[in-house]
Amino acid sequence: MHMGTVFLGLIGGTVLGLGGALILMVAHGLSAALGFAVAGEIGQRTGTTWMQDLGGLARRAPNLWFYLMVASMASIGLPGLANFAGEIMIFFGAWSAHPVCVAVAAWGVVLSAVAMLRAVRSIAFGPVSKSVENADAPDLAGWGQMWPFALLSVLLFVVGVAPVVILGPARPVLERLLVP
Repeated sequence: MHMGTVFLGLIGGTVLGLGGALILMVAHGLSAALGFAVAGEIGQRTGTTWMQDLGGLARRAPNLWFYLMVASMASIGLPGLANFAGEIMIFFGAWSAHPVCVAVAAWGVVLSAVAMLRAVRSIAFGPVSKSVENADAPDLAGWGQMWPFALLSVLLFVVGVAPVVILGPARPVLERLLVP
């Protein structure tokens, strides 16, 4: 869904849409990296990545659950996170040229949010599964294990709150791309 939204920003024909596409590509990279890192840790610690085998993760592994939530909330475009900043810029930037496409893309955001939230609810708050219950060390322990997750999370918040850190240096290039 993110790459379809990026394409909408590219065809919108505005600096705002192009800037949103740039922000969303960076945001997608950060949120996907965090999501894959969390999934890898969960798989390594529990022996599975099947959602139906991961119930009760929030109780047994609160740190992994926290980073899973950050990755999920970023991916669905929660305000304050980088994906939201990119999506909202794209929607405003493409509205005048493609209002129907923006409406469809916004509906896609809602549908993907529902799917993501249902998956996270099942993993985090479902009945405690045997793979989570039997894991020797189900959670991240200490700063040495958590710093990569924390770094990606902080970057998602920084770009979400202040996208100008990327857009400032990129604006001249984005403006040149639109010159006929």
